[in-house]
Amino acid sequence: MDTTGGLVERAKDGEVDAGNAALLRTRRRLIAWVHYELGPQSPIDPDDIVQFVQMKASTSWAEFHSQGKGAFFRWQLAMARFAILDARKHRTRLVRDARREVPLSRARTPVADQTSPSAGAARTEMLSRVLAAIDDLSESHREVLRLRLIEERFHRDIAERLGVTEKAAIQRYRRALESLRGILGDWSTGFP
Repeated sequence: MDTTGGLVERAKDGEVDAGNAALLRTRRRLIAWVHYELGPQSPIDPDDIVQFVQMKASTSWAEFHSQGKGAFFRWQLAMARFAILDARKHRTRLVRDARREVPLSRARTPVADQTSPSAGAARTEMLSRVLAAIDDLSESHREVLRLRLIEERFHRDIAERLGVTEKAAIQRYRRALESLRGILGDWSTGFP
């Protein structure tokens, strides 16, 4: 099985399937980050942001320069931050436009994974519950979870970002997970 970095390198060499596979690997984390970043009351559709970012990534492979593990996801996060800022300034800018649409046979973005309606509804409900539970956490717990679970930062990086020791960052992360599990109750099954 190829690493994400290997898939990205193959995509840069023109392999469309490798690029689609790399985008699919990061899609769920990107969706979670965008949902978190926008918040539950945002009028901006998170799916529009994710679709925009992954479309842009799929046509901009030459602009990506790997800088270690997780660089591809961080590149997409940077694009998502700008897309969110843009969307907040101009809410109508990311609205679908039939003139820009292309048939799936010519699309360079991955086709959504085939999920049954009931599985999709269950996933949406779980995501809603997790986001609501995260909102109930303290700011420091939300921050450490975002850095570790969504941005996949190392404890050392988290400690540096928060201005604490690595041991304190690990403890804060564990406490945040315990708090989140406590809020979620039975829904926390399968959570890290």
